[in-house]
Amino acid sequence: MKDRKIAHIYLLFGVLLLAAFGGLTALLEDCARLGIQVPDDLAVVGFDGIETGIKPTCVLTTIRAPWEKVAEKAVDLLMALIEGEDVPPETTFPVELIVGHTT
Repeated sequence: MKDRKIAHIYLLFGVLLLAAFGGLTALLEDCARLGIQVPDDLAVVGFDGIETGIKPTCVLTTIRAPWEKVAEKAVDLLMALIEGEDVPPETTFPVELIVGHTT
């Protein structure tokens, strides 16, 4: 990035991958215009790992979550609450890091 560095921005994390494709293209174009190298100067990560027919200008690093299992567990916990059962205060699921060209 020429002679200056933006010390306080290391990573952009996109929550909705579908929305990120148009934003990703604009972000990459702006970074190129400003001389910011992705991923050398700025890492970009999405979250959801949703497959789409849209082809981004590069492969976005993303985190894929098991949404079907999350939905099933949510229904199970809701049913347990309705039946007066105790449920754990927190449930976690493993996620998968899909490394692309942006980190």
